Amino acid sequence: MNIQSLEEQIKKAEDSLATKEASLDKQNRFQIASYNSFKQHLDELRSHLRELQNKREKEILEVRFIGEKAIDGSLPLTLHAKLSAGLADSLTALSTRLKKPKKNAQTKNEAELDLRLAKIVSGSTKFVLSLEINPDLFGWSLSQSTLKEWFNFFNHLESPNELSEVSVYLGNKGLNGIKKLLITLKTNQLDLELVWDSHLDEKFYWMGTSAKITNALNFLDDLMISPPVECNITGVIHALDRGGKVLLIDEEKKVYRIHFDRNLLHEIEKLHINQNITIKTLMHSSSHPAIETTIENYDFLEKI
Repeated sequence: MNIQSLEEQIKKAEDSLATKEASLDKQNRFQIASYNSFKQHLDELRSHLRELQNKREKEILEVRFIGEKAIDGSLPLTLHAKLSAGLADSLTALSTRLKKPKKNAQTKNEAELDLRLAKIVSGSTKFVLSLEINPDLFGWSLSQSTLKEWFNFFNHLESPNELSEVSVYLGNKGLNGIKKLLITLKTNQLDLELVWDSHLDEKFYWMGTSAKITNALNFLDDLMISPPVECNITGVIHALDRGGKVLLIDEEKKVYRIHFDRNLLHEIEKLHINQNITIKTLMHSSSHPAIETTIENYDFLEKI
């Protein structure tokens, strides 16, 4: 069984468990026994996923720079340093949005990603970068999730609404890292090719031509990201995604997608579908002249 099919099984099992939990009669010992048995089955699937992830060990990201300054298969050292810094800063900042360790978040995430220049292909400007997978007890990997969201940004560059939503999720630090990289590419008239063969047997690819890079910078220049604000949201839990989201609907039928830290997963699993709840969140919002509505994004802080 590969990672993709196992993750699909886990998702179905989590959905089924949530359904069982919503209608669970705690006075019915047969229902309790069935629920506990199914929960044990889910734990076994997650354990198997973690084993498969550990066997994979690393994620490989291929980065190639194309242009006159790279035509002889080499780059000036100072330019190499700027490009490397842009890559590292954007990936590390994004990982910190996906998982916020309690202490020294940036440094800790750098250690967990273990982003390395594994290889420079001879006679070319193709760099092979490696990231440690380091799955948690549920088989979730920070490196894999970071790469997926990173490519999500690049692949939505021509869709303003989707790009704005991805951008507010990246936050100012993540965007500044990407912007630094794009400015360096534009200044030095370089194109960028990115390739990642993911753990889900899916190839992620982006070819950053000069036109795409210019359009991306123009979009980012006009994008306004407001300082985060704490706010309380009251509503009914409509969906729980162990991958990092709670879907809440308030009495006015407004839908809130609330992201939570992986460190809070055990607390999140105490929640259940159709539960009425008040959650303290950190709201991130962005606006752009090309988009009519303000894009909002919420981080879970605590249950009130």
